[in-house]
Amino acid sequence: MVEAPLLDISATFIRNCIRKGQSVRYLVPDPVEEMIRTRGFYLH
Repeated sequence: MVEAPLLDISATFIRNCIRKGQSVRYLVPDPVEEMIRTRGFYLH
C-alpha cells in the first residue's frame, strides 16, 4: 500500500476536460474513456 492524497474530481470537471479536448485518462476507468470517445459524449 502507498499513501496518496485523495483527489476531488467532479463529473463537471471531466465533462469540461472532454469539451476542451483534454485527456481524461486516469480520471475515469479505461472502458469509460473508450465509450466516451467512441460515442462522442460531452462534445457539445
